[in-house]
Amino acid sequence: MERIIALWNRFRIPAVAVAIVATVATGIVSSRLQGQPLVLDATLPSPSPQPTAPLTIVVDIEGAVAKPGVRELPGGSLVADAVKASGGFTQDADRVWVAKDLNQAEELKDHQKLYIPLVGEMVESTSDPAGSNNGGSVGDDGESDGLININTATASELENLPGVGEVTAKKIIDYREAFGPFESAEELMEVSGIGEKTFEKMRDQVTV
Repeated sequence: MERIIALWNRFRIPAVAVAIVATVATGIVSSRLQGQPLVLDATLPSPSPQPTAPLTIVVDIEGAVAKPGVRELPGGSLVADAVKASGGFTQDADRVWVAKDLNQAEELKDHQKLYIPLVGEMVESTSDPAGSNNGGSVGDDGESDGLININTATASELENLPGVGEVTAKKIIDYREAFGPFESAEELMEVSGIGEKTFEKMRDQVTV
């Protein structure tokens, strides 16, 4: 018993001090909470508005397509989609220009105009699928400085060359549609029906 009393006398002062400190701290916190209510601001910053693509766009496609005119297409459509919606290219579409200058993977813009030239038409070499007319020194008839441009000339213009008739003119056009534009006048000899002798007759009358 005496030992218990001795232990109590030894530790009662620190215990009382701890109790007093805890009581005072609890009172201070309670007082502050009662005087200044805790408010949580749950307001989050508004996200920046993101541009959205239009649901539909309207484009005008003219020239060498089966059904030229104004087309309404879904937003995000490509040039190829406009061509498809217009029935595809016609047989007399300038396939060389299409292969070189028409980016069919380009995304269309609302109210954009497209023009697909016919074979032999004067067009500017550009990546813009609208293709404004500007052919430099090449005229509407596919001639340049009096020479016939075998990459742009029509069948009737090719028939003006010596040794070239309706059948051979068609073969020349079929060749450039299949293999792309001629890289040199001498490449004409790769066309069936045009040999070295025939080419020598027309050499001074053609250009690329």
